[in-house]
Amino acid sequence: MQFDLIAIGKRMPTWIDSAFCEYSKRLPTSINFNLIEITPATRSKNKNLEQLKKIEEEKINAVIGSDNIVIALDEKGKTISSHSLSVQLQTWMDDQQHISILIGGAD
Repeated sequence: MQFDLIAIGKRMPTWIDSAFCEYSKRLPTSINFNLIEITPATRSKNKNLEQLKKIEEEKINAVIGSDNIVIALDEKGKTISSHSLSVQLQTWMDDQQHISILIGGAD
């Protein structure tokens, strides 16, 4: 099974690196956990917010497989309990799914 944590950002804060390392240790050895850092779209006077978001969307889509299960972390998204998440993760592990967890950019 493979988990990809896909994050938009140049230099990730140290807390992301620390958390990634910690959770990598906690996961079963049967799970391949990867951190994929995507460089944000270059800001300029010639690009509006929608163009920047579209560029970043294309970069994200380029690293996600067509059969991946995609989880987008969003402050306005659905909240689930730890128990519900663990049950869902076990189901995906049993099915050997490829999971992509997305952390979007500043915009």
